[in-house]
This record gives sequence, C-alpha cells and structure tokens, in this order.
Amino acid sequence: MDKKIVKLWNRETGKAFTAIEPGTDLNDLCLIPESGLLFMANEAPKLLTYYIPAMGTAPRWCSFLDNLTEELEESSSAIVY
Repeated sequence: MDKKIVKLWNRETGKAFTAIEPGTDLNDLCLIPESGLLFMANEAPKLLTYYIPAMGTAPRWCSFLDNLTEELEESSSAIVY
C-alpha cells in the first residue's frame, strides 16, 4: 500500500490478485486474518471497507456478508452496487 493504491497478490505464486484505488489519500490498512475483509483509513470522513470473498470467508461477527455474496451470485443482474 502507498498513499494512492492498495495492491494485493497471491502469496504462493506472486501473481497480481487485485488493486484498489479509492480516490482519496490512504493512511493505514487493516486486514482481518483468515478472511477477505479489509479496512482502509484515509483522508475522507468515512473508513473504507472492502470484502473480497475470493480471499476468504467473512469473520463470524459479520457472517451476513457471506449470505449477501451468495445471493448476488445467484441473481442474474449485471449491475451490483
């Protein structure tokens, strides 16, 4: 992570996984172990929260994210907000 972007890659292969460029300056990154949930502190008023199911399941305290993800996979809508 630097001031503008977070880049994630596969630990075993070194292959790029994703990059997140939120548009505000970033200050800190918090990855929740064994899950796909991450938080980013930034210069905006709100904390940025991202859930990436391919990285792992949601923590027990927010398991509704897994249910929401499953519902989105089942729907045929092309646009997700």
